[in-house]
Amino acid sequence: MRTFEQTWLNEDGRVWEWDDIVPSAGEDITHVWNRLKTKFGRGPAGFSESTSLVVSSVFGHSDSVPVRWTVYRSEDGEVLGIHACYKDAAGRQLPMLLVVSPGHRRKGIGTLMFNFVRGRFLDENGVDGDAEIAFRNTPMNTAAAGLVNKLVREDYDKRNENA
Repeated sequence: MRTFEQTWLNEDGRVWEWDDIVPSAGEDITHVWNRLKTKFGRGPAGFSESTSLVVSSVFGHSDSVPVRWTVYRSEDGEVLGIHACYKDAAGRQLPMLLVVSPGHRRKGIGTLMFNFVRGRFLDENGVDGDAEIAFRNTPMNTAAAGLVNKLVREDYDKRNENA
């Protein structure tokens, strides 16, 4: 089995180029945001995590799957961002969603959440997450695709400088 670091390198020892994700999900996520904001409600400032069983077409079957929820709240306890991930049949952690409050977009919250979840993954697994595997088939709207493309390109550029 290849380690994560090996998956970043092509046969020339360079990091693979990133092909931008094209948005494939609907642009209006207000209904999703409102449902999740109600589900998680107010709470302590900063990051909190929980797990619940979820049934979703994202998984490709009708069984319930444990989903790990990461919620980021403001100093006054308002939900500003929500991330959800699950493990596929091969045990790979895959993102299910990353959504930021419509009134708080383009303020760095998505990047903050991405970095938090990525750091937790590294702490738990001893390797960085594989963005190519994680994000390639995840439906995203324009905002999410833009964020992921920006962050992954920065990663690839950084790794190519060091290759």
